[in-house]
Amino acid sequence: MKEIIHFYKVDDLTKAQDFYQKFLGWTLDKNQGLCHIYDVNGLGKIGFCTHHPSQKNNHTCITFVYDSIKEVDAMYELLKDVVECEQPHHNEQFQIYQFFAKDPNNLTLEFQVFE
Repeated sequence: MKEIIHFYKVDDLTKAQDFYQKFLGWTLDKNQGLCHIYDVNGLGKIGFCTHHPSQKNNHTCITFVYDSIKEVDAMYELLKDVVECEQPHHNEQFQIYQFFAKDPNNLTLEFQVFE
């Protein structure tokens, strides 16, 4: 296997592009018109598409794993005034430090570090 691309249905590709390029620093790898595929800083690829009528928006959670609590907190500080975010917190059940956010297309994002 060469790579894995996760695809998510969204209503607005421009909102996705503005958010993921500007705030998360991703590079648009392929623009297929109805679908944009982003390189996630060399760690994999994620595609956002408007043409999957049977798939519902916000039907998944995209999780970003970091090396430290400091990095998770930095992402919270970057995003808290841009999109809806929960406060970062320790999750004892899963032994992680995390927060959830909603991207501009209402997809659920999780930013976490394993403790």
